[in-house]
Amino acid sequence: MSKIICYDYLGNKHEVSKKDVIVRNSVYGIYIKDNQVLLIKDINSKEWEFPGGGIEEGEDVLTALKREIKEETGIEIDLKNVKLIDQHQSFFYALGTNKAWDSIRSFYLIKNIEGGKLIENGNGWDTIAAKYFTIDEVKNMPENLMKDIYKKILEKAAS
Repeated sequence: MSKIICYDYLGNKHEVSKKDVIVRNSVYGIYIKDNQVLLIKDINSKEWEFPGGGIEEGEDVLTALKREIKEETGIEIDLKNVKLIDQHQSFFYALGTNKAWDSIRSFYLIKNIEGGKLIENGNGWDTIAAKYFTIDEVKNMPENLMKDIYKKILEKAAS
């Protein structure tokens, strides 16, 4: 039986049977305006990330992107000119559910917002903050506050 290696948000390694891994497609939005990028702080890892999350059953990619960003930031995005800029696969282990996930993550550059009000103190269930940072602030964040892979994706989006 084949095994998959997953890591939880604390960096601990988990070896699980491939048949027990749940496939999860997810979408994330990168909104840059005036050299600032919108980020959320995850309630579990306490790391800064791009807003986004899982695509629900029957939901298309762009609808999921719009819903996730609204839920996590309060901001409503304009779906015109949204551009896929990166996609990667990662395996992670959720400590809250003790389940392993095969996450296929798609990152989209968002050109415009339609409205909404930023939820600075998070939404209370999966984020604890939403905030704009300068691109230089993000580049200089230590790995324990923002994963390097997200910095590389931001660099691609900002170019």
